[in-house]
Amino acid sequence: MSPVLRWGLLAGIVVMVVDTISALITQGFPAESDTAQTVQMIDLAASVFMYALAGFRSGRAVGIARAGAEAGVLAGGLAGALAALLAFVMPSLEGGAPNPIGAIALNIALGGVLGFFNGWLGSRTPNPATRR
Repeated sequence: MSPVLRWGLLAGIVVMVVDTISALITQGFPAESDTAQTVQMIDLAASVFMYALAGFRSGRAVGIARAGAEAGVLAGGLAGALAALLAFVMPSLEGGAPNPIGAIALNIALGGVLGFFNGWLGSRTPNPATRR
C-alpha cells in the first residue's frame, strides 16, 4: 500500500471518529455554549494535527510535497463526507439547514493545505528507512 493511501486513510478515519464523538457530545448543547465551543475547538485541533501528520509522513516517505497534499485531501474528503452526513443525521438545535458542500469543502481545503505544507517539510527531512 502506498504511503499516500495509508496515511490518508488513517488520518481520515481518525478525524471521522473524532468528528463523530464531537457531534455526539455537542448534540444536546446550543452552539454558543462554552461546552460546545470547547469540544469543537478540540475537534478542530485534532483534525489539523492529523492532516499535518498525514502530509508530513507521506511527504517524507515519498520525497515529494505533492504526496502530502494528496494524503491530506484524501483524509479531508473522508472526514468531509462524514461531516456532511452527520449534519443530516444529527441536525443542530438551531434548526438551520445543513450545509454539506461547506463541510466537505472546508475539510478538503484544510487537509490539502496542511498536507501540502507538511509534505514539503517532510520531503526535506531525511527518511531513516532509506538511509543506509
